[in-house]
Amino acid sequence: MKAVNKHYQCMMFDEMKLREVCNKIIHADVVEPHIQEAKNGGHEIDHHNWLGWSYATEESGNKDIPEPEPIKWNHLTNNIRLGGRHHNEQWWHLLEVPTFVGAIGELLA
Repeated sequence: MKAVNKHYQCMMFDEMKLREVCNKIIHADVVEPHIQEAKNGGHEIDHHNWLGWSYATEESGNKDIPEPEPIKWNHLTNNIRLGGRHHNEQWWHLLEVPTFVGAIGELLA
């Protein structure tokens, strides 16, 4: 266990030990996927929308057709958001799933 803690440092929880990480998972009241907004704010479909708008304005000659709005999109990260209470104090942490699974896998190997 010490070797795994040292190797992974369980950075997902501000360098908590693996045992503490497991306790947070067990006692979490909130377990939900962590979602992140796209950094550029756009979506690959925006390109198709833009081409369609461009084609429509060229073919019709109508320059009053409004430009398409960029599509806002989110994606799942490799994290799970955990939350709970300990002695009436709320806590929140992100569980880095690949790091956690790697640490558990090393213990079982």
